[in-house]
Amino acid sequence: FAYFTRRPGGVIAVDPVAAMREKAQANFIEAAKINSWFQPEFVTVLAGNALDLPAPSSSVTVAAQNCLFNVFLQADLNKALSEVVRVLKVGGCFATSDPITPTPLPDAFRADAIARARCLSGCQEFDDYVAAVTRAGFGRVEVRARFPYRLVTPSEFGSLREPVLLESVEIVAYKVPDGA
Repeated sequence: FAYFTRRPGGVIAVDPVAAMREKAQANFIEAAKINSWFQPEFVTVLAGNALDLPAPSSSVTVAAQNCLFNVFLQADLNKALSEVVRVLKVGGCFATSDPITPTPLPDAFRADAIARARCLSGCQEFDDYVAAVTRAGFGRVEVRARFPYRLVTPSEFGSLREPVLLESVEIVAYKVPDGA
């Protein structure tokens, strides 16, 4: 995103972990050394999280994330999606990529916190995934890619009864004016 904006504060990054924010700042200094176009001040790193984004309403043109659906339980996912809608300007877009499942996952696997942190056990089925994005208030949803992601097996996760080939889905969702 910094490549396209190329202006101080043009990109906002949000992370709840101080060590991650510090590492990002250090990486920006390194990036400036090897990319003549990049300046660390192009990216503002803020303390915060997806449930309470530190940005004013209708102030963001593009929001992006990876593995949001698989980290949060449903109530928090709904809140995180509504936060993205809140901060986006009308016409703004949300680019997201997440693993999805072709079949419902067993409750015991879905409850596995380690598998959730690894972006595996929080997978939703495709139709549920798109419905969650639409319910949040996005008026247009484009599926950009859908491809095999990872095979999870009972030998790796005892709570599975049979292997499941997870897929990855990439979408761009747009905040459109009401009624459009």
